Amino acid sequence: MIHLRTLGAVELTDGRGNPLDTVATQSKRFAILVYLALALPRGWHRRDSLLALFWPELDQARARHALRQALHFLRKSLGDDVIRTRGSEDVAAGPALRCDAVEFEDGDATAHTLALYRGDLLPGFFIRDAAPEWDHWMDERRNALRTRAEHLTERLGRPEAMPPVAAPARRAGLRWRLPGLAAAAAFVAIVVGAWLVPQRALARSTLADSLYRRGLTTLQAQGDRRAALGWFEAALEASPRFPLAAYYAGVTADQIDEQASRAWFTRAEAMIPQASEHDRLVIETAAAFRRDAPAALAIADSFARRYPTDPLAHHLLGASQLWAGDFAGALGEFRTERAMVPESRDAQDGIVAALQFLDSLPSAEREAWVEVHSAPQSFAAWGSLAVIQAAEGHTNNAKASARRSAELTPGHVDDPLSAADFEIRASHFAAADRMLRDGISYGTNAGREQARWLLIISLRNQGRLQEALRYARAYRRENEDPSGLGAIPEAQVLFELGRTDEAGALFDSIAAPRTVPRAQASGVDARRESWNLAHAAEAWAAAGDTTRVKAYADTIEGMARRSLYGRDRHLPSHLRGLVWLARGDTDSASVALHAAVFSLSIGYTRTNLELARVLLDRGQAREAASVASAGLAEAVDGSAYYATRTELHELAARAFDAARQPDSAAAHYAAVVRAWGQSDPMFAPRLGAARDRLAALQARGARGVD
Repeated sequence: MIHLRTLGAVELTDGRGNPLDTVATQSKRFAILVYLALALPRGWHRRDSLLALFWPELDQARARHALRQALHFLRKSLGDDVIRTRGSEDVAAGPALRCDAVEFEDGDATAHTLALYRGDLLPGFFIRDAAPEWDHWMDERRNALRTRAEHLTERLGRPEAMPPVAAPARRAGLRWRLPGLAAAAAFVAIVVGAWLVPQRALARSTLADSLYRRGLTTLQAQGDRRAALGWFEAALEASPRFPLAAYYAGVTADQIDEQASRAWFTRAEAMIPQASEHDRLVIETAAAFRRDAPAALAIADSFARRYPTDPLAHHLLGASQLWAGDFAGALGEFRTERAMVPESRDAQDGIVAALQFLDSLPSAEREAWVEVHSAPQSFAAWGSLAVIQAAEGHTNNAKASARRSAELTPGHVDDPLSAADFEIRASHFAAADRMLRDGISYGTNAGREQARWLLIISLRNQGRLQEALRYARAYRRENEDPSGLGAIPEAQVLFELGRTDEAGALFDSIAAPRTVPRAQASGVDARRESWNLAHAAEAWAAAGDTTRVKAYADTIEGMARRSLYGRDRHLPSHLRGLVWLARGDTDSASVALHAAVFSLSIGYTRTNLELARVLLDRGQAREAASVASAGLAEAVDGSAYYATRTELHELAARAFDAARQPDSAAAHYAAVVRAWGQSDPMFAPRLGAARDRLAALQARGARGVD
């Protein structure tokens, strides 16, 4: 079988993919092969028609001799099944020749057929001394094929298959959170993946523009990133200098293949000098956002001011404000966007995220339901609802929504790790541990890593710290890398064991790797180092080294100016609150810890823990209960990683108890007793106190005593 590629490139290969350059480099003989394959009507062609196209300057005898030589060469090089003759006058392409343009022109009206069109017919190909009839024939065939591509693009409602993309999706089920990152990052990852049709998107061809818009429609209507990426790649094949097509390829690939996504964004940035003002602002905003550069806010604001009627401008400004910590401002921008495009899922996602950051979970759930009702077949809409329901503690509802999301996810496979996450939230640790141990024993490499990460969380919540430490050290051995992030579980378990000097030193080592001085650090580097320095300072505060804690607070304050993420600017206040606590000044500690709050639902959960303790000590039991309970909304492997849910339950129980709300207190005490039932001996006094108080509350309830 011989393969002839003519759309978007010129290539001739044998059945093994080996190039047949001896034919492809002889332009006139190669052109005869193309003509026999593509000329209409398909089938036999008279030799005289070939003579007029290829040898108009020769007399009849010499032209026929040249044609006989050309056909003999093609049959000898490619085989008799590629070039057939009938009698002395008829010539045709044989069954052993496969041509992409023929398959595209004769194929059904499907996305698979459209995917064959990767650009114009024989781009850059010409024949020396060809007749004007050849040029005319080529122009007709190019235009006909281009027109078919445009019509197919307009006709297709939903692409069923597209060219394969870089790598399998890393997400499975609802596990779009990366280990150890805040759920906030996941929300913004969704929000910044805008699926809006920009006002201006200048392509170099009508076909490229049609393919690009089909990609946007695929994202907006189905949320099918894999298919949409194929459309954007096809648009770039048709028009390689199309900035927004490269930008959206990067956005779309972000949850499929991180390396490919970075490459697309880099390509989009390289096109900025040729981009329109509108497209430049889109790409520059996204580039700054991805680097956690504070400049993203200023660029996004300029974009919204320059193009106030463009919903994409409001969307990107809202996303930047959300990440920076201006939740109310972000909510306003997303609502403006929705007013412009009522059906926009981007706007709805943004509204849901902003409400969760604002700690308004019931409102966030109502908005999530709006999205589900408007797009009941959207796995993203159901997934967003599941996240909110889990944050509210409605675990059974969250499980049902998560199952529905998984069923609707393209290429869905069961993900037991998501189920284990829900079981940990519900304090069903035995069930969670079974799933996770199975994942460690039988999963893929990535699955085993994630299962071990979650099992360490489960064991920490159960107070089984010695066992957690063994798994944490195994995790570190299997995840050694220059960043040192594989040591995070071990450092955290050491901290909870009270081995604070070891924990502080290990967190310091995680924060230390730098390729540039702090003064030149990117926003991403500044955010990462600030976060790990905060954990180190937490350990040093527990060890009593307040001088070092103050120094770390000052360092983080300087680095936070280089980061867009608003949480970084709150971390120094948290550390200064710890210093005031060490000095016994609860008034100053209360002020500092209140200033440290980024979001009670999606912030640094250790701030919830420390602030609730201070409030309880100051007699503000109701506020303490609210702060501790809000910390339970965060995902177990997000910002809540550094404070166990059991600690929050224990503190909430004591606060509700002091606030004379016995039913709420009993529910939280019961969670503590379930979690620490098989804990290490160091938890025995606290477990005993929780059991005694739970029994007392239950006895009073049985007697009808308020």
